[in-house]
Amino acid sequence: MQIREMSLEELEDFRNEISGKVKAEQIRETKASVVATACANCKKQLHEISEHYRLGVEVVGVSDLAAQALTG
Repeated sequence: MQIREMSLEELEDFRNEISGKVKAEQIRETKASVVATACANCKKQLHEISEHYRLGVEVVGVSDLAAQALTG
């Protein structure tokens, strides 16, 4: 059985301390200033992880980037 992470407030500690720790380390290693995702749920989770670990990255949606590119 696979446990799926969901963006429920009750799971915030789990997301930040267990799975979020790995994601935070990966983001730090890339030295990225912007992290993009296509999923609104993932965007919320990555924003929480960024704040929790003080990553200082901007979390955006892929659609945000496309809209930015189209409007110049």
